[in-house]
Amino acid sequence: MDSGVKKLVTKYKKNAILIGCSKTDNRQKSLCEFYDFLLSNEGGAWEESELTIFPDGIDLSILKLSLKNLSEENTDFLLVYFVGKLRIKDFLKDFSLMEFS
Repeated sequence: MDSGVKKLVTKYKKNAILIGCSKTDNRQKSLCEFYDFLLSNEGGAWEESELTIFPDGIDLSILKLSLKNLSEENTDFLLVYFVGKLRIKDFLKDFSLMEFS
């Protein structure tokens, strides 16, 4: 870079919440594989400290608290990954009622 132009590299604050539902079947394997993928260069080389994993599922109140805490930390990018059975219609209804500020 002889032109004197510096390349600006911005480090975004990112977090991922990975939620499973069982330790005994292929869904758990899928959760572990996605975790490993995120740590890889191909998956974005996430730091382990940026990943939170709930292998046995999560209570909605705990998820709300986790999301509130992340919003207070000025997270720029959030990935939430669900594996398994989830009544998404009920979850989204409850989720839409959340307040983060």
